[in-house]
Amino acid sequence: MEKEKKQKNLFASSVFQLSRTVTTHLYFGGGLLEECPSLFSGRAVVISDPKVGELYGAKLAEKLKAPLLLIPTGEKAKSFDVVGKLLDELLQLGVDRRTALFAVGGGATMDLVGFVASICLRGLPLVLVPTTLLAMVDASIGGKTGINNRFGKNQIGTFYPPQAVVVDPDVLCTLSEKERLNGLAEIWKLGSVLDKKLWKSDDILEAIKGKIEVVEKDPMEQGLRRILNFGHTISHALEKLTNYEISHGEAVLIGCVAEAHLSMNLGFLQKSDFQEIEAFYAQHLVQLPCSYTKEKLWEMMAYDKKKENGEVRFVLIDKIGHVVPFCGAYCRAVSLHELEETFFWLQTCKNR
Repeated sequence: MEKEKKQKNLFASSVFQLSRTVTTHLYFGGGLLEECPSLFSGRAVVISDPKVGELYGAKLAEKLKAPLLLIPTGEKAKSFDVVGKLLDELLQLGVDRRTALFAVGGGATMDLVGFVASICLRGLPLVLVPTTLLAMVDASIGGKTGINNRFGKNQIGTFYPPQAVVVDPDVLCTLSEKERLNGLAEIWKLGSVLDKKLWKSDDILEAIKGKIEVVEKDPMEQGLRRILNFGHTISHALEKLTNYEISHGEAVLIGCVAEAHLSMNLGFLQKSDFQEIEAFYAQHLVQLPCSYTKEKLWEMMAYDKKKENGEVRFVLIDKIGHVVPFCGAYCRAVSLHELEETFFWLQTCKNR
């Protein structure tokens, strides 16, 4: 609790570079949402889902003297239908290339609005205002945008860095315990691959700094940035398989333990390290749905964005806080046969 108070009261401002043309300004501190209008000038449009719009979006739109557009909640928003509708609404408002889109909400809102900003008039200024822990430490940092289709999560998207990210930890007071766990899953994942100090941590600013450190070195995900996909080969497949009934954080928790299990089975991770990981995550793992089968999961993993030459590739760890580099690829192909024991472990989650 004391740490959370310190994070809320801390104000930090910094910049990071994800492209040659855009410098992203990061603002972090309690009460920043109230001060947000003083940080920006010019024409704007605020975009949010109905719940977040009522809590924060409408007030921000009023302060910015901007219209508020509403989108569906969660992953349902990330579709071509919603993209088309949102583009129509923006163009009807007469936006131009100086009109900034303010995305206020969780990870799905960041992904969708970022994608729309990247294609509307070939690019509009983008400001991300995350209101969930997951969005603060993950979706708002790194310049990825995306929508879903029948082949999986974030299969269509762009790299499009925002001009600014405004992180106000005060808004987390309205977050449910489930949503908080979604964000912690991503912080703990960072600890698994980057810095053991973040494992079991809830330090928002340090998690953001850790992710920035990685994405600045590899903004287009050609090598090092792939480490951030640890746990995600399985988690994205699980989300799609359950039609997003399992939340992203819940899926990441399962994915991280499963891919640690795979790392152990392939001889990279010590059994004692895996047991430590499994024991810590066990209290948070959800039961897999009855629809889960290894065949269906393997089919979903075939659409993973790290695949090459038809081979499914995994990020693997050799200790908590360190990824096997594989000569700069930071992932390796894994066969269905090599996954058998990990699939069996996942079956125990289903029966939990």
